[in-house]
Amino acid sequence: MNALLFLGIAAGLSAVGCLVLWLRSRQPGSMEAHIRDFARELDALAPGPPLDRLRGRGGSRDEGDAAPAPRRPPARPARPPAEGTGPGGPSERGTGRHPG
Repeated sequence: MNALLFLGIAAGLSAVGCLVLWLRSRQPGSMEAHIRDFARELDALAPGPPLDRLRGRGGSRDEGDAAPAPRRPPARPARPPAEGTGPGGPSERGTGRHPG
């Protein structure tokens, strides 16, 4: 009798787990779900980096001939490089070689 009880509990838990997995993985059938899927596919095919599309820049079809947003210049280093690390620095001094 204990074996049948154990088998029944295991089968019940397995059925509940299968039901949960099936409910989570089924395709939604509403019209809004289909529209979201289509919009996601269009977004994947749109030109430009994804972050620019999320910020509202680049690649939109209804912008017409609008100019793209200006890009920021690259960040400058916080401080100049240490003295003697460039060409002719300590690694090339005293070797008897002339740079260039």
